Amino acid sequence: MATVNIIPKPDWVLNHQHQQLHSGQRVISLDDKQYALLNLLMTHASQDVTKEQIFNTLWPGRVVSEDAIYVTVNGLRKLLGDSVKQPIYIKTVSGVGYRWVGPKIGEDKPFFSGVVMILVAICLLGVVLLGSQFHGLSAPEPMSPEQAEQFKKARYLLNHAPDAIDQSIALLQQLTLKRADLTEPQVLLADAYLRQLLDDPQRHARNRNRANALLQSVLAKSPKHLKANLLMAQLIMLIDFDPHAASRYFRAALPHAEGHHWYGQYLLARGNFQGALEHIEQYRLLEPKGYSSESVAWVYTMSQRHEAALDALLKLQPYSDSNRFYHTCLRTVYEQLGEYENAFAQMKWVMQDAGYSPQLMAQVESVFAREGLPGVYRWLLTEDPVRAEIGHYTPPISLARYAVMAGEPEIAVTYLNRAFEARQYAVLWAAVDPVFTPLHDYPPYQQFVQRLGIIAH
Repeated sequence: MATVNIIPKPDWVLNHQHQQLHSGQRVISLDDKQYALLNLLMTHASQDVTKEQIFNTLWPGRVVSEDAIYVTVNGLRKLLGDSVKQPIYIKTVSGVGYRWVGPKIGEDKPFFSGVVMILVAICLLGVVLLGSQFHGLSAPEPMSPEQAEQFKKARYLLNHAPDAIDQSIALLQQLTLKRADLTEPQVLLADAYLRQLLDDPQRHARNRNRANALLQSVLAKSPKHLKANLLMAQLIMLIDFDPHAASRYFRAALPHAEGHHWYGQYLLARGNFQGALEHIEQYRLLEPKGYSSESVAWVYTMSQRHEAALDALLKLQPYSDSNRFYHTCLRTVYEQLGEYENAFAQMKWVMQDAGYSPQLMAQVESVFAREGLPGVYRWLLTEDPVRAEIGHYTPPISLARYAVMAGEPEIAVTYLNRAFEARQYAVLWAAVDPVFTPLHDYPPYQQFVQRLGIIAH
């Protein structure tokens, strides 16, 4: 009988298609940076990989600090259960970079060579040996080329063509029906459902149960799936309005870059400003492309640190002068500092950018000249025919904000309650939003904050 050379099964098996590592029944998902880093280290296994190589691979053409590498390496170490002081996978090479010192990571494919498998089949008829060898592999069969193309198209449409979200959903529904064993199409479909919900919760209410069922199924098989945990947290907090129940899913979504961003937003809504800043900083390190320092200024503003917010924003002026969010943040800070002329200048920029006509802008300027900013907000509350999003969200919460600044607390609370009933998720930050500071001693507002139930005391 021919000798069968069996290659030992590695500790970990990497599924490239889903960016997941498998070890027995354990499955961990890698974000894009962790996946790229792992591939780079494995390509140069037992060799030093310099920080420059990591920068060029993970952040090509962008300038980021060494902290970004540190966060990504430590995130990967944490997932692997590795230690900095006693590394079994990733060793720090002082002054140089890092080196893979652990066992080989396997590929998501059979562990027999083709020739050996033929010999085994001839000698042992293959059935028993193959059955025992592949028993317990948790990775599903890869997609067919047609299915992979379908998935890529759906993902592209979802991320780059918001108007084609229905088409993306149709493709993903077909794929998940054919391949119920695949995790990533289910996660992407849940993502698509959630986006529709956030766009119009009442119109797409049926998608809540669809997204929940998909995510529950994924998390039952892969409890540590970062994206699934993040989507579940968003669903529970932003749609169900149950922030306390969402908190454990937000924590389970770490160290996913978007997980840090959204956990920071959750902490901000609860009034934990320092925690929010820390997680937004982690997001900046992990995903420089998606980060803007306006986010830091926004947290400073929410925490009443207006001078710090203004300093952060003015540093961005050469780079952000065409960014609406930048002008919105600057307008808010100037208002809080009592610099109303500057605040109105920023408001005009945003209104013009939002499409207000020269005739309407002339009206607004006339109102400001006569009545100041309170008059402008009264105009926005009662006369504005456009009702565009100008940095105060959309009705009804925008009307609540205008009413506060027009000196109409009763109207403001009425619109806040309407925003809550409409599940307008921006209302979740109302308890810490400095716009509503004038209402803090107003009993109906205090009752609303209790109804909101998000602030920790």
